[in-house]
Amino acid sequence: IVLNEDFGYLFAVNAGSKNEPCILKQRYVPKTTRQRRVKKIILIGKGVLFDTGGHDLKGADGYNNMHYDMAGAATVCAIPFLAQKFNLPVEIVTLTPIVENMIGKNATLPGSIIQAYGGMTVNVVNTDSEGRLILAEMIAYAEKNNPDAVITVGTLGDMTDFAPDMLKVGTYGKGTVRKTLRARKLSAEKMLLLPPIEDFNNVDEEHIGTHSDIVNDMRQYHSAPFVFLFNFFKTEMPWFFIDNSALFENDAHDYGAGPGFGVKFIWEIVRQYA
Repeated sequence: IVLNEDFGYLFAVNAGSKNEPCILKQRYVPKTTRQRRVKKIILIGKGVLFDTGGHDLKGADGYNNMHYDMAGAATVCAIPFLAQKFNLPVEIVTLTPIVENMIGKNATLPGSIIQAYGGMTVNVVNTDSEGRLILAEMIAYAEKNNPDAVITVGTLGDMTDFAPDMLKVGTYGKGTVRKTLRARKLSAEKMLLLPPIEDFNNVDEEHIGTHSDIVNDMRQYHSAPFVFLFNFFKTEMPWFFIDNSALFENDAHDYGAGPGFGVKFIWEIVRQYA
């Protein structure tokens, strides 16, 4: 995808890097003669190659496995290859924004107001909440392609002492919980299902900005990425929010959790749209 100034969030997150940002797009179109309509699923994966935290630096203790901040992108990029191997009758599009969140003379300052693809403005209160920004921009882009469902995958929330082999999952839309629980059973991957988005009551209002449409900060940290991203959907459609931050745990490797963590679980969700 050719980037232009419309992708304000991507450029803002990547502003401190010497490398240009990009969006990798993959598309799988099945070969099928069946009469029933083929459904289209868009998978969006967070591709932060390294996250310093920007001007809100993580500090010396905050960089363990931080090169894994591209794990969402690595995970979703595997799905079209599986679909091709098994000739899955589902159209699959993956969107992986690739950036580096670095410090430097051009890095975005805390308090900056940035306009995203689609027009939503955000007050960047905390530059270490960058993942939700690039995923939000891709949601706005994806909606224009009229998918039957959207799946977002990224290392977004605090999973400290939670479990190194467990996904955090939120859903929205009819049938998504049922598909999620079935995918857990079929994939044998562990997951925590977040409450429905409606149950967060007024938490959503805490993201409303005074000088911008929305604010990204660290408040309500464990649920904030889920609630924040929901604001970027302009139409109602099935959405699966998947947070694979558990792979940052020190003992994650002992459980086989790496940049492809969650592939089996996501594959079992996608298969249900066949």
